[in-house]
Amino acid sequence: FVEVTLQVGLPNLDVDARLAAFARTYVREVFAADKLSQSWLPIGFYEFEMAVTNPPTPRSNSERPIVLGSSTSQGVGGSNVGVAPAGCGFEQCWEFSAFAAPFSDRVVSDKAAVASGFAVVERMAEASFANLTMEQRLATGRNDRPGRPNQLVFIFSLAKVWPDGVDSSVVPPGLTITQQIRIRGPTGFEFPEDCEVITDSDAVFGGPSLWPNLPNLTNWTSEVGAVKNCFATGNSASFDIEGLQGLQPGRRYAFRIKTLANPKVPSDWNYWVLEFYGQLPPPVTGQQQRPVHAESSEPFFGFGLWSFPKLQLIPTTTEKSSGVRSD
Repeated sequence: FVEVTLQVGLPNLDVDARLAAFARTYVREVFAADKLSQSWLPIGFYEFEMAVTNPPTPRSNSERPIVLGSSTSQGVGGSNVGVAPAGCGFEQCWEFSAFAAPFSDRVVSDKAAVASGFAVVERMAEASFANLTMEQRLATGRNDRPGRPNQLVFIFSLAKVWPDGVDSSVVPPGLTITQQIRIRGPTGFEFPEDCEVITDSDAVFGGPSLWPNLPNLTNWTSEVGAVKNCFATGNSASFDIEGLQGLQPGRRYAFRIKTLANPKVPSDWNYWVLEFYGQLPPPVTGQQQRPVHAESSEPFFGFGLWSFPKLQLIPTTTEKSSGVRSD
């Protein structure tokens, strides 16, 4: 899913009334009671999600000089029709435009807004939540109740750590490898801004004796890397890993991170994603600087909140009371 946020500007009397009627009917909470007759969306801050398919091949998203000027061109009847957007300061840009009625004429009614997109990266080998035993849940402080702080244990494995054509043999001796892990959770989760990540095998699962016997689960030692600069906002968190070895492909690693609060209600899209960004490859004389290797996991299912699902009240009788209590 791609989550998009935009600010709706001043009302436009030419906005397609059918769209407004649909919104008034199915998104009534957006409109105040005295504004239900409007034919436009009121000024405000809106968020929406839509299902999309990413491109089949990786795409970078490096910074680019901002090109001043409109990203629209003349269309049928002299109208402005949106074309490939530019001017967001990155390679991948998304454009949002408003069109006057009738929509089929695609006449732009306001200046378009352009937002930076995202890189499309390779697939991570594995990522999931650790399947904790009850003893591990108690020892780590796992708490799946709505709105409560929680402790989450992730397990992941990388497909690669260097871009094609580069391997660890080109790394100068003594170079500190810097890598990064990013976490994105469902809407409603909150990480503390100064987040804390635990990688020590004696503590990740709650104690030395609770380390699971899982195939190829690697002890995350100080040589692999120490966690630095953990920062979070809302349902996203990221942290750096600095060490002489760095994370290696084909090995399974586990870490634990604290959340400030679970959602108060289950998210409609209950999936998590891990992303990895590797060390910048050493420069080679006469060659263009290679980008870092990046990969992202397939979205993996989260967990249910501890609440009463599908609550239903079934009476033994619906007959009115006589007002007299009987034994």
